[in-house]
Amino acid sequence: MYSGLRLKKIDFLIITIILVSAIYIYYHLIDRDPLVIGVDAPYYMIQVREILRSGSMKYGDPPLTFYILYAIAYVVNDVRLGFIIGASILAASASIPFYILIKEVTGKYIPAITTILLILYSPLYLRMLADFVKNQFGVMFIGLAMIYLFKDGQTLRDYILIFLFTLLAGLTHILDFALILIILGGYTLTSLLGRDREWRMVLLIAIVSITIYYVGYLLNPFYFGDLNRGFGFISDITSSEENIRRTPSITMYIPGITALFLSIILIGYKLYKNDYNIKFLFSIAILDLFLIIPWNSNWVYRFLIMTFLPSSLILGYIVSLVENRFNMLLISLVIFTMPISNTLMTINHLHPTINMLEYNDFTAIGNIIESNSIIVFKESLIKRYWAEYILNHEIYSRIPHIPGLSTIYIIVRNDGIGPPHAKLLYHGSVYSLYILKI
Repeated sequence: MYSGLRLKKIDFLIITIILVSAIYIYYHLIDRDPLVIGVDAPYYMIQVREILRSGSMKYGDPPLTFYILYAIAYVVNDVRLGFIIGASILAASASIPFYILIKEVTGKYIPAITTILLILYSPLYLRMLADFVKNQFGVMFIGLAMIYLFKDGQTLRDYILIFLFTLLAGLTHILDFALILIILGGYTLTSLLGRDREWRMVLLIAIVSITIYYVGYLLNPFYFGDLNRGFGFISDITSSEENIRRTPSITMYIPGITALFLSIILIGYKLYKNDYNIKFLFSIAILDLFLIIPWNSNWVYRFLIMTFLPSSLILGYIVSLVENRFNMLLISLVIFTMPISNTLMTINHLHPTINMLEYNDFTAIGNIIESNSIIVFKESLIKRYWAEYILNHEIYSRIPHIPGLSTIYIIVRNDGIGPPHAKLLYHGSVYSLYILKI
């Protein structure tokens, strides 16, 4: 715990060097392919393009990330370039609060540098790049909230800032919002056990934040519809049915389990030494425990990806316990290089979800299809987003019921069966285009 921010010029220099380097590296990782890496990349570019066109998003989602990407795309006058630059900046800058947090908690530079580098180049954090952009950017608000949460003797201004950052997380991604609430819960529990008075304000922040988010959901589900994911998660874990479609590999649990084990040891050691200042460690342990529980939900994969956060914070904190600066630096280097093989493997797997053959087919199809046409494409949602982005057209997964509909364009894979009574207009390397008269 600490009494107030003690940042110096050297801190701003360190942050600037790390931030600029990370933006440069991230930019080239995202731009390594003409199609842009990331499963959800076309979805973000569709949203940004629609804001540029009409002033509002096409699909309901928390708006903050999209409007920041829109502003950047507007400045550079290019949707793709704006997305790449924006995703790089948002991903890199989201780590900055954790440098400040660890620097303030430990009072040392090396642990803070270790923490921010562990986050930026964690295989799990890199997995989010240009894909879970909202979730990744929302990590910034988790860090900002923690900076003011773990100060000694919070003022009303500190509580207002925690509240503000919690709400901003809610306008970014439901998972970041939920993780702040879990951290607030861990802090409240520790304060109650220690008979501190801070728990009242922290609990009030959590309750009011949840209330405002729910009211927002009722009044404007377009922006606050993320809450349905929360309801879905609760439904999953309370169901007796198997709800996991994608079982995570056992290696994904390693960072979280390691962080929890180290947290428990550190908490036990502090209590053994009659040091009851454990709010920071206990809150991280609670957060980590939530993330590694094998929930009966598809969210379990996303939770495990987020374990980069407690593991980086705990390892950074452990580095601060080393007295000798040279040994501290040596241990930091060892910790940072341990996951390097997984980091390189993750980078190697960052790629678009379509290839150039598919892109060329969509481009050719776009030159054939007339404007204001109905297009049916029964592939996965991921492929449909790419088709929608490239064709700049509404894509349906099935024939819609529209009065007066007479002509439909249907895109099918070449290894599939063409629709009966339809005329072939184009046969490409991967996809074919048919026209159906009703």
